Amino acid sequence: MGRPPAKPAASLDRGLLPSLLGYVLRRAQSFLDGNSVHDNLIVNQRGDGILLGWYTTGETWVYNNVVINAGLGPAFVDGPGSAYTCLDIRAGHDERGQGGTRLHIHHNTFSGCGWAQSDVPNETGAIAFVASQNYTLDVHANIIHSTTPYVIPEVYTNRKDVPRRDPAAFSHNLWFGAGPEPGFDSNSVNADPQFVNPKAGDLRLGASSPAIGRGAPVAEGSRLSHDFDGRPRPSTQPADVGAFQRAP
Repeated sequence: MGRPPAKPAASLDRGLLPSLLGYVLRRAQSFLDGNSVHDNLIVNQRGDGILLGWYTTGETWVYNNVVINAGLGPAFVDGPGSAYTCLDIRAGHDERGQGGTRLHIHHNTFSGCGWAQSDVPNETGAIAFVASQNYTLDVHANIIHSTTPYVIPEVYTNRKDVPRRDPAAFSHNLWFGAGPEPGFDSNSVNADPQFVNPKAGDLRLGASSPAIGRGAPVAEGSRLSHDFDGRPRPSTQPADVGAFQRAP
């Protein structure tokens, strides 16, 4: 793939339902196969920033997204059962099995998500993993900056629905704001990402950010070869973590 556009694929700033959502109603009896969610700027969302819902199957890519202040609440009319997150994962389907859905989540920057005033326990945080027996995860080189829990329990069963520690599934992510990094991640960073100007919504990396050079090299010509701004990522040395590659 070539250089992505300088402008985001979508720029959303509104307090609505999940801003980007892959979801098919059960009665439709169809699958949303092999889709990509990338290069989006999502800010100030009442509901989830990105929702990968049931029937989202196949090889699904989520990359180069910048999500700022999503899942802010207040509650929707359906009440408990809704999550308030940057990324809500409920993908796959029991008809396809775990091998039928693989979620590639790479080089995203998530910041400030969750509804701190929520009166419903375990419904708010940075990421929700729901029914993880229905998909395989591939989560690398993301920034998760949150003062609400990094990972929330499965909202219907109140069960921590996260996979076991597996470097092939989780590695090189940066976690900050809600304590130590989760135990299932490998080669992770637990430090302030040092964004340039987070109050103004500029989540590019400052000169001394610990996210610089903490990812892995990116294959030249791949869908990850350029960052959110269209700047190339290195193919022969470790790339930066998150949606932005700092200029040399």
